[in-house]
Amino acid sequence: MESSLGWIDLSPAALRRLRQELDPETEGVVDEMGVGAIHTGYSDHFFPGTSVLHTRPRYVFFTCWNYLSIDAGDGDAVQAKETAELWVKNHLLKSGQKGVIGKLVEHPAQPVDFIYWTALRKWGFYQGPNRSTLLSRWNEFSISRVRSQTDNDEQVIDDPQASFLVPKLPPYWLRPKPREAVTFELTWEEAEFLQERLESLAACLLSSAASIARKRLSTGETPWEDAVINGAAREVGESDLLQRAQLASSFALLIRSIYAALVEQRRNDTAAPSLLARVSDKHHYRRILRALFGRDERVAADVRKLDLALLKQDLPHLSETFLTLLRRVQERVEKVTRVVDFDKHLLAEDIMDWFSSEEARRKDRRARLPDTAFGLERRETFDETTVRVMPIDYRWRAVKTLLRDLHYGLLRRAK
Repeated sequence: MESSLGWIDLSPAALRRLRQELDPETEGVVDEMGVGAIHTGYSDHFFPGTSVLHTRPRYVFFTCWNYLSIDAGDGDAVQAKETAELWVKNHLLKSGQKGVIGKLVEHPAQPVDFIYWTALRKWGFYQGPNRSTLLSRWNEFSISRVRSQTDNDEQVIDDPQASFLVPKLPPYWLRPKPREAVTFELTWEEAEFLQERLESLAACLLSSAASIARKRLSTGETPWEDAVINGAAREVGESDLLQRAQLASSFALLIRSIYAALVEQRRNDTAAPSLLARVSDKHHYRRILRALFGRDERVAADVRKLDLALLKQDLPHLSETFLTLLRRVQERVEKVTRVVDFDKHLLAEDIMDWFSSEEARRKDRRARLPDTAFGLERRETFDETTVRVMPIDYRWRAVKTLLRDLHYGLLRRAK
C-alpha cells in the first residue's frame, strides 16, 4: 500500500478557533481597550488567590502533595514534578472527572502548579522561596510539611526552608495502582482545612463566603445574583462595591461591543472585496451593539448609572487615559435616546479616533483599529468569531466551583 504525505493549510482565523476549542479554559476575550484592569482589580479584591484558569480546589492539595513527594536526587525536580502531575491527570481522567487540566494535551501551556501557585501563597498553604527558585535549586532547600505557619509572607531566596501547610498525603498517593479513585471531591477533613485557610484571609468576599458555604450552596449565574456572595458582601460591608462591580461589568461589555463594531466598520470600509467575500456576516458586532440599546437596555442603564469617580476610588490603578475614554463613552451613551441613534453617537468618527488612539497606545503595531498598513494587515483575519463580546464575571466560574466543592465537602461529615 502506498503511503502519502499531505498538508492541511489552516487560515489564521481557523487556527484561532481551533486553539479555543482545544483549550476550554481560555476566555477568548480581546482586551484591546484595557477593561482587563477592571476585571483584575475587582477580582483580586473580592477573591484573592483565584484565577480564571482554576478548575477545582482540590488541585491545591494535589500540588502540595506532589511537591512533598518529589525525590529528585541528582536529577531534575521539574521532571519529577511533571511526572507526578501526569499521574494525577491520568487517574482523574480514569475516574471520569470534569475540569481536568491538560485533558487534551500531554503538557498544558500552564502547568498545574503554576496555575495554583498564587492560591498556595495567598491562602497560606505554602511558605518559602518562589516557584522557579524552588524548582531550579531544589536540593538547596529543606522541604517539609508543617502543622502551622506564623508568617505567610514570601521568604528571602536564601532561606533554606520551604514548607507546605497541608493535610498529610493519602497513603495511595503516586502509587502505580492506587486502591482508591483519585477524584476532585474534597474529604470532610480537607474541606474543613480549606475553609479555615480561606477564613484566615483579610476580610473579603471570599473569606466571608467560605464561612457561609457550610450552610448555603452558591447557585447564582453571576456574583451579584448569588445569595452566598451577597451575604458575604453584607458581612464585610462591601455591598456598594459589589454593585459598582456589576455596573462596571456592563460598561466593559459596552466597551468591547463598541471596539468590535468599530473594527468591523473599518474592515468593511478598507478590506479588499475578495477578503470581504469570505466574511459570512459583515455587521455581526454592529447588531450586538444595537441590542444593548434595545432588548438589552439594562446594559446602557448600568453605564449611565456608574459613578466613575467611585470606580477610580475602588480601583486607583486605573489610568487617567482609560478613565477619560470611559467618560467620553458615558457622555455619548447619555445622548442615545432612541435605538436608531446608537451608531450616530457610538460609531462616529471621533469615537473611532479615540478608540484607535487608545488601542495603538496599548498594542502599537498589533492594534487593529488604526488606519495604517499594520492595522489593515491585522484586520485581515477579523470576523464574527474574533471577539467574544461578554461582560466581566470576575472569575465567578472558578469561585462558584470553589464554593460549591467546599459546601459539599463540609456536608460529608454528616455522612
